[in-house]
Amino acid sequence: MQFKHRLLYNHYTITMSFLRRFYQIFRYLFSCLPFQTKSFNLVCFYVGVVCLALQFFIFMILLYTLDGGAISSSTILSRKCSVNIQEDLKTLSSFSFDLGFNLILLDKEIIKEESNQNTSKKLIYCTLCKPILMAVDSTALIDVRKQLLSKLVDHGFVPVTFYNSHPLQRIPELNHIETVIFVQRTAIFQIVIFHPREDNTWWFGDIHSDTTYEVKLASLNLTLQEIDLMKTEGAVEKFEMIPTSLSEESTLIQPKDVSTVLSDINNSKFIECNLTRATLFHNKFGSDKSPEAVRFRHKVWKMLSRVKTILDSLGIVFWLSSGTALGYFRECDIIAHSKDVDIGVWASSYSDRIITEMHDHGFHLKISLGFPNDSLELSFIDQSGIKLDIFFFYKEDNNHYWNGGTQVKSGKKFKYTFPKFTLCWTIFKDLRVRVPCETEAYIRANYGPNWFTPVKTWDWKTSPANVLPNGVWKQEQLADAIKLFV
Repeated sequence: MQFKHRLLYNHYTITMSFLRRFYQIFRYLFSCLPFQTKSFNLVCFYVGVVCLALQFFIFMILLYTLDGGAISSSTILSRKCSVNIQEDLKTLSSFSFDLGFNLILLDKEIIKEESNQNTSKKLIYCTLCKPILMAVDSTALIDVRKQLLSKLVDHGFVPVTFYNSHPLQRIPELNHIETVIFVQRTAIFQIVIFHPREDNTWWFGDIHSDTTYEVKLASLNLTLQEIDLMKTEGAVEKFEMIPTSLSEESTLIQPKDVSTVLSDINNSKFIECNLTRATLFHNKFGSDKSPEAVRFRHKVWKMLSRVKTILDSLGIVFWLSSGTALGYFRECDIIAHSKDVDIGVWASSYSDRIITEMHDHGFHLKISLGFPNDSLELSFIDQSGIKLDIFFFYKEDNNHYWNGGTQVKSGKKFKYTFPKFTLCWTIFKDLRVRVPCETEAYIRANYGPNWFTPVKTWDWKTSPANVLPNGVWKQEQLADAIKLFV
């Protein structure tokens, strides 16, 4: 029977509740009797011991039933609800082979098992645990979807498909597409559907975007808490894959660099640029489409692309900040009158290699302000004459981050404080880059409540809503804190 262990577990819970209630009623009835003696508490104690013994007895029966009649200490600790899923994996991989598509194994526990044992051994999995994670490229299913579902049903699987019917942001090409297929037989497999996006990216949907997701999960005897992936939209860079040894079919594959890919998946949260907001902005304020604005936006795109390549190669996390983040959030575009590019980097990630690599790729360092542990800011100019500002962020307290600024002529320091934020991926100008997940709070902190209204006159020392004076560099610090380059 499918998921018999779940039903037994529920029966066990109900039985335990009944025994506890029986004991409570027993104590109450005895307390009402007129002939109570000093031995009353002793009687209650003995009844309690009997109830506990019954609970233990039922618990052992449950384990015995789940484990096929053999109980050991290792069973009690690690195999309370284990089943052999080797046959399921073999069947699924044979389907992918017959229909000509690759099935990607992403479940870290199964991959770990695969690396620790021969394929001839049983592949054991705890079916009270989370679904087994797999993925497939959506383009591979275009012509074989119906055949796949038919094969699944014919071989005793129960497929349940989720759709992108109500996403947070509606993108025409992603409307009502399939996002995941849950497949249940011996265990539950979560087959996430990867959709190709810009910049060599796979995008996957949010399970909440299916308006009937709760009913569908309940039909699988699952809760949202048991689902790791797809609680939000996600985006991962396409990765190299190799065949897994769990199947004779070459179409069951896994990431070549497992640890890196699984880490990327764990940090894959994605937010879409709000096209509705951008349209509202452009309808109200217009869009600068002059030749100069078009050229500037193209130069910024080229710069961002190159900066992304450089910092990614160094393993340095960056995100859109200041005016570049405002353009993304408000207009889904680059603000033509901003005249520069702004990104944020964690101060803890600073390395001298940033300057070296940027120089080697045609970026000239013009200004270096502050120190790695205080108010660091680097400004570069590329061959096209566009300025790049890298602001380094520090932890203020458990709820805030900050970056610094320095006035060159006076040595005065400034601080810009932001509410604590996390980072999400987005697609901006066909590039997969990071932005603060809490984008509006980030923008409001920097630009105030009137952030939606364009402002062309901006003073970095007084205009930001979050700017505060932060002292002055000491005389002996000035030479190193303020460096100008020709």
